[in-house]
Amino acid sequence: MTQHWEDFKNADVILLMGSNAAENHPMAFKWIEEARKKGGKLINVDPRFCRSSSKADIYAPMRSGTDIAFFGGMIKYAIDHGLYNEKYVRECTNALLKVNTGFETCAEGTSGVFSGTWETPPTWNDTLQADVDAKYDKTTWNYGNTSVPEVAADLNDPDCVFQKLKKQFENYTIENVCAITGTPAVLYEQICEAFCSTYPDDKSATILYAMGTTQHTIGTQNIRGYAILQLLLGNIGVAGGGINALRGQCNVQGSTDMCILNHILPGYLKVPTPAQTTLALYNEANYNSAQAANPVHSYTVRGNSGVDPASAHWWQNGTKYIASLLKAWWPTQTLDTGYSYLSKKTADYSMLSIFDAMHNDLLAGFICDGENPAVTDPDSNHVREALGHLDWMVCIDPFETETAAFWKRPGVDPTAIGTTVYLLPCAVALEKYGSRSNSGRWAQWHWKGGNPPGEAKPDLEILTLLGLEIQGKNHTVLPAPITNLNWPYFNYNPDDDELTKAEKCAMEINGYWLNPDGSIDTTTVNPSGLVTSFAALTNTGTTCSGNWLYCNQFVDPVNFDAFENANPGIWASTPGNRTARRYTPDVPNGGLSADPLYTGIGLHSYWSWCWPLNRRIIYNRASTYQSDGGSSGAGLAGDPIAPNKYVLRWDGAWKGDVPDHGGAPGAVYPFIMTKEGHGHLFGGWTVAEGPFPWHYEPTESPITYPAWLGAYRMNPTVHIYEGALFAQHGEITPTYPIFATSYRLTEHWHGGSMTRNLPRCNELQPEPFVEMSEELAAIKSIANGELIRATSARGSIEIKACVTKRFKPFRVNGTIVHQVGFIWHWGYMGLSTGPSANILTPFIGDANTRIPETKCFMVNIEKIT
Repeated sequence: MTQHWEDFKNADVILLMGSNAAENHPMAFKWIEEARKKGGKLINVDPRFCRSSSKADIYAPMRSGTDIAFFGGMIKYAIDHGLYNEKYVRECTNALLKVNTGFETCAEGTSGVFSGTWETPPTWNDTLQADVDAKYDKTTWNYGNTSVPEVAADLNDPDCVFQKLKKQFENYTIENVCAITGTPAVLYEQICEAFCSTYPDDKSATILYAMGTTQHTIGTQNIRGYAILQLLLGNIGVAGGGINALRGQCNVQGSTDMCILNHILPGYLKVPTPAQTTLALYNEANYNSAQAANPVHSYTVRGNSGVDPASAHWWQNGTKYIASLLKAWWPTQTLDTGYSYLSKKTADYSMLSIFDAMHNDLLAGFICDGENPAVTDPDSNHVREALGHLDWMVCIDPFETETAAFWKRPGVDPTAIGTTVYLLPCAVALEKYGSRSNSGRWAQWHWKGGNPPGEAKPDLEILTLLGLEIQGKNHTVLPAPITNLNWPYFNYNPDDDELTKAEKCAMEINGYWLNPDGSIDTTTVNPSGLVTSFAALTNTGTTCSGNWLYCNQFVDPVNFDAFENANPGIWASTPGNRTARRYTPDVPNGGLSADPLYTGIGLHSYWSWCWPLNRRIIYNRASTYQSDGGSSGAGLAGDPIAPNKYVLRWDGAWKGDVPDHGGAPGAVYPFIMTKEGHGHLFGGWTVAEGPFPWHYEPTESPITYPAWLGAYRMNPTVHIYEGALFAQHGEITPTYPIFATSYRLTEHWHGGSMTRNLPRCNELQPEPFVEMSEELAAIKSIANGELIRATSARGSIEIKACVTKRFKPFRVNGTIVHQVGFIWHWGYMGLSTGPSANILTPFIGDANTRIPETKCFMVNIEKIT
């Protein structure tokens, strides 16, 4: 999330797409309503008229899986009508940089793919019975000069990024887009006009999304489309702007920051590969070399030779962050030794790949902490069957979940299952201390409200005791990484209470100064030894940090700022634990005395703490003029482009939010994490499909792929797992004639193992159902509340029908497409049981992240008589 929850109130237009925030994020919707009270407009795009739609100023239906077509048309509309912020585009994006002359967009050839021969060509048949990942040769996906890119004189240069972007989407006309999405053309044009009206400096629009955007085989490129549109309009880094992921649970952001994803280390550091056998090779590949994805020698973008000093290119500091992480884990070891302990990634370890490996007897054991994949993962029958291939499984959960009980699920003989299951009861969130990082990156401390029942323990204690037990064993295979691991939480002082233990964990994540022997240095810098900023981290082994992004969340009292010293009552826990600050008035960084002109945009700089460095809106230098002469000819460098809701302003020093780099106006380009310091209209060097998005149909699609889009009907770079089952693609067949999606309810949470064990939640929503249009129900002779059987290529479920006006048939490419929606919170355990919709969903995922495509699949529905 580039912004935070309260910032939504500053938007002139809010586009809610891939999210039903009124039901699933009601507190987010509070701030949407605040924006509307001030005249802001809410646009909701959803295949179903949901509760968010009922509040929208403009609602438009869109067939699931057609986001790129929808946004591609908006990008074309903005460019064709001149509705883009030209000064922002020239100064803050890579629009003027010239692209490799061999690069071709998807629109320039006949196959609908980018330039570059296939390293591995895509091969599949209609039911996708193949196991080949198509891979592009990406040589031309770069600037013309890869070390010093040439800058075009203006945006009309045919080789510049802007013109390549224009070419990519030239055929995304309103007519072509609506023929794919099923959106009425009149409504679509209204949306384009309303959203693109925010390109002037004093306007802003925000995009809010959730799993409806990401759970597709082109989910990553959906987000790229959002980024491109917002960069064109000048809506990144400004109040009321940005791209904002509405997380589905209260600490999803925190778990992502701490590397719950398989391709990163804490703080989004790269995972080593087998070729990177030493720390030097790892740093060279990822953070140092001119050939690396993020070279330390920043690109020049204004004609300077060599390194451009205005490009901060912050990832060059990755050498310091990986060194500090290694010292957090193995403080007594050298950096090279610590690096040798790190596992090297040899394959994809996403959940889909884990269960594929499990099914193929490649995994002996499985620890499942706070997950219930027997309900939440696609092709649930396949997942449940795969669990039976394990020797052992540990489940850590407050209740016996479907995953823990897979061996005794309906229709299975328990004596035929050889997996030993250990169920460890754990405390729920309200029964333990710690912090949660919300969608807006605010890390907020929370306190236990009571003790867990029986033998249940907090996760921190379970994992700590498990680690201590493992360390105490006599290991014969690779013992050093375990025996030398820093595992101090219960060793500091056995008498520490739970709060102290949790705070000590937070301190280690923050980081310390270290002595040569790996002990904490409490004399050189400050009495606690706590590092006060990631800018202080080193690559020499003198600092440790469990996550560089969280440096500054816990500070020594000698490092309190003036506002903290003047307001000692802000600490709701240990002074110095900034995540426990609770100052309710809305003040900027430093307080109102530091910036008396503050306009009250909702920074709340002293409520909790926000990474990085308490910066509430990232890339916020883009909210000021980069050079003298604003769009009106006024405006000096450092002046806010929207004075009525400024994020930053320069007055000899930066005022307002914590600046995204402290350099003076014009000294540093605003997008400090990219190598050239500019936002990427053209980018995606590390993604599989290409540097611009392109519409591909879902794996299971009800329509014939339009010829103007090219030869590849679905994402050609997607991975297909051997044995995965799919419906025939590209037409409505008698076997599976109905298009389907899945979603959640307010009254139940995720896999339901918590809420389905709460009687009151079950009273509110007692059973799962499938929503269908009145038109489809009439064709099928199904009445509201009747039991139906839904079948996909993977399985079938029996579920009640909810006949509703919320769904309407789509007219897509000349074909009538009926779409239905399944609720997926249920399973065979708990006080309320029922079938999981994920029995129906396909075992396939995004080409980059492998997030499952649970939002698009084909089914048949029959009335049970």
